[in-house]
Amino acid sequence: MILAGGIVAGCADADYEFKYVILGGRVAAGYAAREFFKQGVKRGELAIISKEAVAPYERVTLSKEYLLPNQPSRLPDFHVCVGSGEERQLPEWYTDKGIELILSTEIIQVDLASKALVSASCQIFKYQTLIIATGSTPVRLTDFGVQGVDAKNIFYLREIDDADKLVEAVKAKKKRKAVIIGGGYIGLEVSAALRINNLDVTMVYLEPWCGPRLFTAGIATFYEAYYANKGIKIIKGTVAAGFTIDSDGDVKEVTLKGGRVLEANIVFVDVEARPLTSLFKGQVEEEKGGIKTDAFFQTSVPNVYAVGDVSTFPLKLYNEMRRVEHVDHARKSAEQAVKAIKASEEGKTIEEYDYLPYIFSRSFDLSWKFYGSNAGKRLLVRDNDPASGKQKFETFWIEKGKIIGAFLMNGTPQENDAIAKFARVQPGVDNLDVLKEELGLPSKEEERVASAGDEFFKYVILGGGVAAGYAAREFVKQGIKRGELAVISKEDVAPYERPILSKEYLLPETPARLPYFHVCVGSGRERQLPEWYTDKGIKLILSTEIVRLDLCSKALVSASGEVFRYQTLIIATGCPTVRLTESDVQGADAKNIFYLSEIDDADKLVEAIQAKKNGKAVIIADTLWGLKISEALLINNFDVSMVFPEVWFFNSEIAASYHSYYKSKGAKFFASTCEVGFTTNSSGEVKEVKLNDGTVLEADIVIVDIEITYITSLLECQFEEELGGIKTNAFFRTSVPDVYAVGAVTTFPSKLYNGNFIRATEVDHARKSAEHAVKAIKASEKGKTIDEYDYLPHLYSRSFDLIWNFYGFFNGKLVMFGEMDRVSPLHKFGAYWIEDWKIMGTFLVNGSPEENEAIAKVARVQPRVYNLTVLKEQGLLFATNF
Repeated sequence: MILAGGIVAGCADADYEFKYVILGGRVAAGYAAREFFKQGVKRGELAIISKEAVAPYERVTLSKEYLLPNQPSRLPDFHVCVGSGEERQLPEWYTDKGIELILSTEIIQVDLASKALVSASCQIFKYQTLIIATGSTPVRLTDFGVQGVDAKNIFYLREIDDADKLVEAVKAKKKRKAVIIGGGYIGLEVSAALRINNLDVTMVYLEPWCGPRLFTAGIATFYEAYYANKGIKIIKGTVAAGFTIDSDGDVKEVTLKGGRVLEANIVFVDVEARPLTSLFKGQVEEEKGGIKTDAFFQTSVPNVYAVGDVSTFPLKLYNEMRRVEHVDHARKSAEQAVKAIKASEEGKTIEEYDYLPYIFSRSFDLSWKFYGSNAGKRLLVRDNDPASGKQKFETFWIEKGKIIGAFLMNGTPQENDAIAKFARVQPGVDNLDVLKEELGLPSKEEERVASAGDEFFKYVILGGGVAAGYAAREFVKQGIKRGELAVISKEDVAPYERPILSKEYLLPETPARLPYFHVCVGSGRERQLPEWYTDKGIKLILSTEIVRLDLCSKALVSASGEVFRYQTLIIATGCPTVRLTESDVQGADAKNIFYLSEIDDADKLVEAIQAKKNGKAVIIADTLWGLKISEALLINNFDVSMVFPEVWFFNSEIAASYHSYYKSKGAKFFASTCEVGFTTNSSGEVKEVKLNDGTVLEADIVIVDIEITYITSLLECQFEEELGGIKTNAFFRTSVPDVYAVGAVTTFPSKLYNGNFIRATEVDHARKSAEHAVKAIKASEKGKTIDEYDYLPHLYSRSFDLIWNFYGFFNGKLVMFGEMDRVSPLHKFGAYWIEDWKIMGTFLVNGSPEENEAIAKVARVQPRVYNLTVLKEQGLLFATNF
């Protein structure tokens, strides 16, 4: 109960009175106490009130040395002010100076009008001047309504007691699997410490890269690759959706949004921090989430000051109000406030707070410092390849022609002073050469600089599908240098064999999962794990969506504003599926309507399959993927209905055979029709599919694969086009110099078909076109030439116990051969397509490797045949004897 006077009922009028009170026992409190002593405070005038049981300490140690397994830091070693090289202030220091340390005391009410603080035990502390130094606290997952957050061994890091509990758990757990939720620099530091403790560590964060508040894509790429080399797994673009708990109440698993489950017996959370200002709500003026102060840290209330994380103050260097969460500001703002208090008492003034923002971090053998502002354009200098052994690079931020921010990895004290000076003075870009000389940077000709962006590469592959992986492999075979090549992908995983998504990925037992189907396993070659790219000096820039392609300046711009420049570009963006929402189909925005373009789509489909066990699925498709997906759902015991607009699958006879076979497996077919709308249940999930012939199909899951687009909005009107694709020559060079296009996005001249332009969407072409383009690029650099691309179209598929291969084109007259038993799994049949008396295409079901090679040879050679009856009688023998 609060009385009119503002004091808690039942409490005494005043237990303690001090001239000065510092509320909070963190870094700022210790530095403020030291400054008070330097300014001549008298014995008994000053008190520090802290919820913690220990004297102020350097809190940054908790996420670093405190967690190490060997010779960890422990108090009293890191009491303030050792962090700035000053005297260590042990508890006895405060006693000796006449400063009252009031520990283990939680203040639950503040009445600024009556200048009183009330503790949880009803003690009242009166003051003349108050310094608020309460700092900030981690945001808890309970604030987001995450299920299972009350489990044991989910940790946050605010106080030394939190660190002690984390250390205890690290020592106690045998399985030793840790999941770090959050990719800020505290999360990075804790991840490193736990890995040094030999824990299996996985980092999970929503952002496209780690350290998003400061790091550029170039810095983050280094960090993520470096951490991967240390054995830390990173999962980006998702959040924790819930936790499962074992019988002891300990956390057991972390469920991510999308359904992925991670085993964990330790979880550390670092998603956001919030300044501790709730005690002062409605009593002081606030701004930008903090307590508004002037340049001397005085608040809107006389004789009340706020320092450190809780203060929003005028940042003189940038002429703006800003709140800063870092230990350097906590130390300096505390000292500034005390100087201002004492000067005011003497009728004097001091200079305004003129702070240069400064952040630092240490993890493993990395140590970086940042000064200034990270606004404006970015410029990356020197080698940020984590495998190079140098582990030293710089990033500068430039705005209006001036350097306003600087970042340095593993700099010497002199080098750090140099970049701090530049961030403070803000010289024009013309003076960058002076900084280079001070830092011993390479000459202009030697450095790797992108004047308007984060990264510059000699080669960039845009897209993260099959073609990207095979192109990267060919670049390595051709002998590129480290750091020359980057692969930029919207997805958060390294290139993989995409056809796996439509079948093996969806199976209920032993489903395929990464890393098992990274390229190039689809062609029987080495599996290129993320570490493969790092080892080869190739930058994998993942979770990065390119939203603008500037061909004139050779620049790619990401959704977050990062700029990537190139000398040579390979477009390998593939062919995304057209969504029914683009066709204004009624109800197409219902939940559980799926498309299958990326692994994230497959994950969502798997989640739905598991949630809707033995349910009803409708496949709306006019491609071969529809058959494979149907098979996977049938194996998952779904009731499957296939809907397609016309008789497809090469021709009606082959289609009829497959339809009969699938019907024997339980599938239903609805041919020559299409969807016109969907109905939903009360949860917004799809309930029914309405067809244009009036049929209504029940559905728990709908998968759509009816059309693909090749020229996305990113690429439109920038290239010469043909047949819906980017037109290239026989070496996959586009109409724009130094730009190549490969895979499904390209329309190219077919040497086999007299130079006629064709477009091929099959994975075989994606692999081979990527390799051919890279060979052409490297040959051109050497003044050499290679043979034109001579591709034989090849499609193949596996479903149930049927395997088929097709080569060439299915135009002209059709000649079927073999056993057309539509149910037997042992049946073998095939087809030839004849045009102008030449065999243009071949097809074979359940052929041996030798038989498949034979029909491929026939499709390439295109032999003439004049008697189709004899050809039908010979059947497969025509090919095997050819």
